[in-house]
Amino acid sequence: MRFLPAVAALLALSGCSISQTVTPVPEREVAEICIKQNSAVLMNGFLPTMQRLIEDRGIPTFVYIQSPPERCQHTMDYNARWRWDLAMYLYHAEFRLLENNNVIGRAEYDARFGGARLDKFGTTEEKISPLIDQLLANVRYKPRPVTQPVVAEGGLAAGDDIEAKLRRLKWLRDEHLISDDEYTAKRQQILEGL
Repeated sequence: MRFLPAVAALLALSGCSISQTVTPVPEREVAEICIKQNSAVLMNGFLPTMQRLIEDRGIPTFVYIQSPPERCQHTMDYNARWRWDLAMYLYHAEFRLLENNNVIGRAEYDARFGGARLDKFGTTEEKISPLIDQLLANVRYKPRPVTQPVVAEGGLAAGDDIEAKLRRLKWLRDEHLISDDEYTAKRQQILEGL
């Protein structure tokens, strides 16, 4: 009779599970992964951690809020939730990678039924890093083709607005087509035209 509570506890613990389910992205070359910011995810460090884990694989990221820029062929959405049980812990996270709005891979961490398991505790990074690695195992970085802007005499197109002129001027400097001194002088000239 005195073993009954111990047996009941063992049975309850054996039903506790934490699962990781990943459908890896098939072999792909991507220029960038654009991540849709999820304002419902309240953990401040989650998105930067996710970005870093992707960028550590050599793939640039870009975060957008509403609609992805046209250049974003590959987008990612995510969701994550935490619970309190002696300490905060990640109890559910999921990621979907889309190509032209079609899901091509997904990953899920599910500790909703983790109950008394102590391995549910740990950093969020420890929980999502293996998911990101498995999800993107077949993804390789391929830069977009570089397109040079059409440049008029003096380095800038005549019809450009101020912002476009400054961007183009910065591009010229970054490509080492003009010196830092030329950049500074031309930038000052553009700003004086405001």
